[in-house]
Amino acid sequence: MAVSRAQWVAAGLEALAADGLTAVAVEPLARRIGVTKGSFYWHFANRQDLLEAVLARWVELGTDQVIERLSAVEDPRERLRLLLLEAYELHPSGVLQALTTAGDDPVVEATLADVTERRMAFLERCYRDLGCGKAEARQWALTGYSAYVGLVHISRVAPERAREGRARRAYLTHLQEVLDPGR
Repeated sequence: MAVSRAQWVAAGLEALAADGLTAVAVEPLARRIGVTKGSFYWHFANRQDLLEAVLARWVELGTDQVIERLSAVEDPRERLRLLLLEAYELHPSGVLQALTTAGDDPVVEATLADVTERRMAFLERCYRDLGCGKAEARQWALTGYSAYVGLVHISRVAPERAREGRARRAYLTHLQEVLDPGR
């Protein structure tokens, strides 16, 4: 069975979300995909090459595409509402959980720093579009992103507090109210 680079990357992203950074390795991914590890070397020079491709795909799916899609929403309040829906309900945070606990990997740290900056810049633009000044928009963006990262952490260490269902939807509604400077 021929396996494409994209299939290796997709398997790596799934493994990262489910089992953490150490799961992004040749042998466990080959078993997951059902191929020999020799197939890996047709597409990647080494594990680091795979990891960089997996992280790039995560950035593309969870940051680039989201920002691009939501930038087209003209109403900034609706844009924020949809962003919260994306962040809290449509995109599981397993990858962010895994990366924030990955230790000192320089590629992971650089990716997290870049993603954080880009996401916060997008939030700042949303708040500026709502009429906030630059400093106020920065504070709102920091508050909003901190709430997201905090929930990611709680989901990992106390999952019963962040479970799905009505309680999570009620939290999302509450968060939408809290993060709206016009309320």
